[in-house]
Amino acid sequence: MSFSGFYNDSIVPCPTCAYGCPKKPQPICSATSTALLHLYSALTMAPVNQMNQILAWAGVQHEALPDPLPCQDYCGVSLNWHIISDCTDGWSAHMTIFDWSNQTFPGWFPAIELEKAFPGFQQAYSFNATSIPDMNNTILVENLPGLNYLIAAQNFGAGMLHSVLDWFWLLGLRSRLEMGFQLRFGLIEKNVASPTSIL
Repeated sequence: MSFSGFYNDSIVPCPTCAYGCPKKPQPICSATSTALLHLYSALTMAPVNQMNQILAWAGVQHEALPDPLPCQDYCGVSLNWHIISDCTDGWSAHMTIFDWSNQTFPGWFPAIELEKAFPGFQQAYSFNATSIPDMNNTILVENLPGLNYLIAAQNFGAGMLHSVLDWFWLLGLRSRLEMGFQLRFGLIEKNVASPTSIL
């Protein structure tokens, strides 16, 4: 899972080796180094093609590079949570599910657990979202009719599904943005690893 926001050009990527690392990764990489910030456009690039853009972005940001470089996350399915708006009466997030694997999923059920922002949830637009306050303030997301397939990656492009979700909120700007990142995801009976920091 990765985090991003309209107020920053970088995204905080999935943690290094979030889905485990090969015993002998090629090229050689570090399983313990912190993942490097990505440019937002790198989200739609196949993981094997991301590194040149990541390195170029690190140069623009004057970010020190570890040696060896961090391994990728090796996640077949990943999510991006992007804060797209922040207004006086509420905020919105754009959730994208990427399938980089060779498997098509005929059913998918992300569960979003929001500790503090849950009471302000209003609606999702392209997904069916149900609030379940008695289950750790969880929002269960599933497909709308006809949108149940998360398609496998093809020609170095991920299968993608996405939706905007809206919240009403009355706190100050910074508090609202922080609460927009205080969440946990689960997807298809597996936990999704989240970054340990926000932008």
